[in-house]
Amino acid sequence: MNRHRLQRAASVWHVRLPERCCSALVAAAGEKENINNTVVLSACTTTTQAVDDNLDERIWQETTVDIMGRPSTSVEELSPEQSPTDATVPAVIYLHGCGGRGNTATSHVRFFKLQGYAVFSPDHYVRPDAKTECDYNTARVWATKSTREKRIEEAEIVRQRLRSLSWVDQYRVYLVGHSQGGWAAAHYRKAGDFTGIIAIATACGEGIEHHTPLLTIAAKRDEFAIKNNAITCAEHYGRKATHLVVEGGDHNFIMDTSYLAEPEKQARDSILSFLESTAAN
Repeated sequence: MNRHRLQRAASVWHVRLPERCCSALVAAAGEKENINNTVVLSACTTTTQAVDDNLDERIWQETTVDIMGRPSTSVEELSPEQSPTDATVPAVIYLHGCGGRGNTATSHVRFFKLQGYAVFSPDHYVRPDAKTECDYNTARVWATKSTREKRIEEAEIVRQRLRSLSWVDQYRVYLVGHSQGGWAAAHYRKAGDFTGIIAIATACGEGIEHHTPLLTIAAKRDEFAIKNNAITCAEHYGRKATHLVVEGGDHNFIMDTSYLAEPEKQARDSILSFLESTAAN
């Protein structure tokens, strides 16, 4: 890589590179006298601040939205005033697990879309400091409270942006999370933001008194649940919480297929009942 190409790369890439990449960038540059090292280091040291200053916008722009009858799209393609539907629609903010927006998240998003909800899915990994804090091969989790608070912040950012969408039914907005995302959802503290909260296959952690209706769902055979106390949610939350522990099942709760095993049927029916009962209040 010659000096011109390296300087060009630095000027283009620095807004997206997390700090952990800086040493690699400098190393790739070769000897200090061969490039303008000050430019590279300046780009590195200002990356985090630049991203933090625009974090709300970045999280919102990278959020996907799924609506019945329309392909999955980014929110930047939606107009706040021009409704993509014929009437106002209820909405779900979906927080994925530590594996990101993979097959399980896609299944859950599709399930809620089929129920008539507009599903908004922020991507935790657009954060430059986001790290994977689980191992699916060993069912180990080492997520920190700091990460949980960041996931809660992502939900807050998207919820605030939804207030500007005139076609979203502001009285029927739900927060749904799976695994790590469910951990964050179950600890969402602000009253009045959501009609209800659903936490799927997650560890409960320390309890809080919920003022928003909460449904938690866990499977007895979920290795993550067994290792991380996800089946003890009844001990952690207050009067507005409902807890379902199903026999069998696994960590994923795939509910968007025509054939469902009994654990997934129980989870689906419980969610549908929860949505109906809370929407009526």
